[in-house]
Formats: sequence, structure tokens, C-alpha cells
Amino acid sequence: MIKMVKVDKTTLVLVELLIIFGIFFIFQFMSNLYMSKHSNEAVWVGKMDWRLRTMAMAFFSLVAVYMLFFQYFHSTGDSLIFTNIKISFLILVMMYVSPDVVTVAFDVAAITYVGLHGIEPYVLAYVVSYAILFALIMVIGYGHNINPWWRLVLYNLVGLIFWIATFIYAPHSSRYQLSLGQASEYLLQMVVLVSVPYVVTYFLQQNQQVIFKQTQKAFIDGLTQVLNYHAFNLNVEHAFQRAKEKDLSLCMMILDLDHFKAINDTYGHLAGNYVLIHFCQIISQQISKNVDIALYRIGGEEFALVFNETEPGTAAAVGQRMLNTIREKDFVYKGQEIDLTFSAGISKVHSNNYTSKDFFDQVDQLTYQAKKAGGNQVRTDF
Repeated sequence: MIKMVKVDKTTLVLVELLIIFGIFFIFQFMSNLYMSKHSNEAVWVGKMDWRLRTMAMAFFSLVAVYMLFFQYFHSTGDSLIFTNIKISFLILVMMYVSPDVVTVAFDVAAITYVGLHGIEPYVLAYVVSYAILFALIMVIGYGHNINPWWRLVLYNLVGLIFWIATFIYAPHSSRYQLSLGQASEYLLQMVVLVSVPYVVTYFLQQNQQVIFKQTQKAFIDGLTQVLNYHAFNLNVEHAFQRAKEKDLSLCMMILDLDHFKAINDTYGHLAGNYVLIHFCQIISQQISKNVDIALYRIGGEEFALVFNETEPGTAAAVGQRMLNTIREKDFVYKGQEIDLTFSAGISKVHSNNYTSKDFFDQVDQLTYQAKKAGGNQVRTDF
């Protein structure tokens, strides 16, 4: 016979904290795996593209559904424990990811709850109380002028709403006939479960922001605000090794702005800077929806685009579309219209590319050929 072990309140709180932190460490581990696969940008901290966002929605929705199923099939357990975990979990998700992820997870949880308990007045009332709590946490979490520590106080205060909802949900149950001392213990437990993860996450985010700013300085070109040559060296080497090891398609485009010296000589260097900045803005807008393409400034008027897991035909089509866009774009500086084109070469990793330098030289030769042939064109070798 298995002997049941009674767990004291302090141990229970520690276990609950481990559960909460464990959920987020698992998500962080999944995020790191994703980033290692799609790391086409050195500066990735704080960025969530649509695939990672979808993964986050699925992960936190599954966690919410699991909590509801666990509580449903273990109805003899103390529901107030789950109340505290739910409050802390909801607040932590709010801090950790974007509003759309939280909204999807909440909607899935609400639908699951109604599915488990049926469409009854008390069930709908409980879901409404959840919605009120969710709305208040959203307002607190995304209020721009709220001090972080006042935000923590408000989070703890709003947790009382969930308690009121819990008592309304089952007023007839003897489980909820608590003494003042017992109620105080649960409220203290809730404060700990909300406050400890909040404080830890807050300082982690502060540290992450510092790292992000420092990383930006190291990897972002100061003039054009795109990735610089240092980032290019790191990311191309990583992408090249991964492409060779896993037999993935990797393409690169090197482009050189045509007659850029003439622009500087005719209109001045500030006009040249204007052209570089707006050129990068146009290209960045064109690739903004594709996380597998990154733009780098690798020289004065020389740029590179790296296409991770992209077929050569797609890369060539993107390159030609960019050239057409730049041809048609009006660059107007102080009332003077500046015509701009570029020369580019696009290639993929071949079997005889033994190093990333071989790959770079291969693409660079195509760019040189395009330049030598008069410019305003994209050369490929496929």
C-alpha cells in the first residue's frame, strides 16, 4: 500500500513556484531551440516572429488546458491552490509574451472550461469573472505610466477578484468555509506566488534589455540601422556550417550601389547618407515579413542579404523585385532627384564551397561581373 505524504504549506508554495518557473523555463528552452534553427540575425533578443508567436500560443494554451483538466479530474483537491497558480500563471504570461499570445491562451482556456463543465449559469459567471480579471491584468500590464512596483501591488490586489469569483462559484461547499487564519494563509500564498515570479522575471527582463542595447551597439550599423559587417561574419559562418551539416539551401546576395561616388561628388556626402538610409529602409520593408532573410551593410555602399532555407529561384525573384523597386523609387534630397540602381550577384552554397569565405567569394564574383557589365542588374549562377 502506498502511504500518502502530507505536505505542509511552505513546501507546497515552493512546489508551486517550481511548477510556475518550470513552465517558463521549458518555454525558454523551446525558444532557444527555435532561435538556433532560425538565427539569421545576431540581434534576436526580444523579437518574436510569427512562427515563435504561434508556438507560444500553442504552448501556453496547452498548459492552461492541462491545468483545467487536472483540476477537473482531481476535484477532491484544494481548488484554492489552483486559483493561486492560475493568477500567477496569467500574470507571468502577460509579462513574458505579447498580448495576442495571452489572449489566445485565455480564449482556449475559457472554451475548455465551458466544455468541461457545460453551459450553466454558474459556469458562465465564473468565465465572466475570469474575463474581468484578464481585462484588469491587461490594463495593469500594458499601462505605460505605471511604476513597476505599483504594478506588482495592483496585480496582488486584483487577485482578490479571483477569490470572490471562487466563493461565488461554489458558496455551498464546505471547502470554502474558511476561518480568518486559513483565509490569511491562502492570501499570503497568493502574494508569494505572484510576487516572487514577478520580481525574478522583472529583473531578468531588465538584464535582457541591457544586453539587447549593448548587442545593438555591437551589431547594428550606426547610420543605416541594419546589421553590420561584424554581425554578417558571425551569422554567415553559423548559417554556412548549418547548411553544410544538414544539407539545407542557403543563398546569398551581395549588392553594390551603382555610381555612388558620383552621388557624393555631385550632391554631397549628406545626400549620400540620405540615399544609404532610405535604401536600407526600402529593402528592410520588403523583407520584414520573412525572418529567414536578413540585410547587412558590409561596406560603404555594399550590402549583403542572407537567405536561410530559401530556394535559389525564390532568392533570385526577391533580388530582382528589389532592383525593380529601387529603379522606380524617387530619392529626393533637398528638392534634387537622385536616380539609384545597384549591381548584385546571387548564389547558393555549392558542394565545392569548403568554407564560408569560398561561398562569399563565389557571390562576390557574380556581383563584380554585374558591375563590369554596366550595373543595374542581378547575376546568378543557377
